[in-house]
Amino acid sequence: MCLILCLLTQTETRQEYDKVIGETEGAYMKILESSQTLLTVLKREAMNIQRKRQPS
Repeated sequence: MCLILCLLTQTETRQEYDKVIGETEGAYMKILESSQTLLTVLKREAMNIQRKRQPS
């Protein structure tokens, strides 16, 4: 009986860890996507500033 309870507890704990890991991975992917978008915007703006500084 104790063995079954221990296994159930371990299974529940594992499921909770898997859930937290999944949520963390999702949050990481959102941060990564936002960072890539920000980098793209910064590069574009840097090119715009550089064009404005060049004599026509």
